[in-house]
Amino acid sequence: MAGSIAIEVKSGRRMALPTTLRSVMLVGPLLAFTIAVFILPLGLMLTQAVSTPEFSRALPQSAAVLRAAKGSGIPDAQSVATLRDELAAAYGSPALGALALAINSDFPGARSVILQTARRLASKPQGNLADALSELEAINDAWADPGFWRVLRNNAGAVTDRYLLRAVDLERDANGAITSVGDDHAIYRAAAVRTFTISLLVTLLSLFLGYPYAFLLANTSGRANTILLTCLMLPFWVSLLVRTTAWIVLLQNEGLINKTLISMGLIHNPLALIYNRTGVIIAMAHVLMPFMVLPLISVMRSVKQDLLRASAACGARPMQTFFRVYWKLTLPGIAAGSVLVFIQAVGYYITPALIGGPDDQMLGYFVALHTNETLNWSMAAAIASILLLAILALYVVFNKIAPIEQGLT
Repeated sequence: MAGSIAIEVKSGRRMALPTTLRSVMLVGPLLAFTIAVFILPLGLMLTQAVSTPEFSRALPQSAAVLRAAKGSGIPDAQSVATLRDELAAAYGSPALGALALAINSDFPGARSVILQTARRLASKPQGNLADALSELEAINDAWADPGFWRVLRNNAGAVTDRYLLRAVDLERDANGAITSVGDDHAIYRAAAVRTFTISLLVTLLSLFLGYPYAFLLANTSGRANTILLTCLMLPFWVSLLVRTTAWIVLLQNEGLINKTLISMGLIHNPLALIYNRTGVIIAMAHVLMPFMVLPLISVMRSVKQDLLRASAACGARPMQTFFRVYWKLTLPGIAAGSVLVFIQAVGYYITPALIGGPDDQMLGYFVALHTNETLNWSMAAAIASILLLAILALYVVFNKIAPIEQGLT
């Protein structure tokens, strides 16, 4: 009896192994794809936001010396001499150019200081230890500024929090305490407020227009349903750039919308619909409304009509039935659609850049700026990381209010 049981267990294990292997083979490609295009890039972004490898790559000995130096001003003569000698040896290397560019974002003009000093030092013999600081100051006055040395010391570490702090308009003073940046440099908090405000308005407008549209789609059939669904999906068949350009044509002073309103006598002068926040919200809502409607349709179709008839039978008026029964039953769809629209709106860049004005640029604009123009990838990663953390926090809070998963099933 015991032998037969052992044989059955062994045969069960043999059968379970191929099943597990098949499951791994089925899920494996999707898991690998998710890691390669989602998890790994996010990890690299978070790492880039807190790392400063440029100094250690270009001047490894000087980085170690500055990290060990005490105080926040000009270091001792030995440290200065080490930096001087290593600058001369590193002249012409790509790593030095990357270091100069990275420091330039913290100290304007630092790029020319570093490269000019390295070129001058490389063209003459090295002096003695006592004259190291004098040599540097003779080349550029920035070497006599304790603030410049403080920037160098801040960049010498392999890990830093200054990019994350700068992404919320904070910095560390000479004593290491966290303080607010000056008003002339405080741009990211205002951009964050503007980003979340525009995203919220776009989400509300998408809900306002999308809810009745989803109701029609959920309660019609045949040709009418096909036409409504085609109109809803039509924006997905055209690229974002083409859709944005079309809105520029429609919203301008001589565009179709203003001409129609003037011809109908509703207005006498063209409305300012472009290069401002109004145009940004209209264009973004047009693009993102399908992401509000589709979750709503799935939830609305699952609402049992018996509940609505029971409410009416109990004496509830149509508006009472809607707000007390139907609206509450569709809250999961509202939550799912709102999160989908809001998260995508937060990261928008092309539409505000083309249709909005200078005061309508969102955080995506600054991420693109630091990625493509200033080449300060750490700052771009820090802004994106702050944005990611804010979205995750909002998702958790919103999911507590209305379960989002129910609207996506």
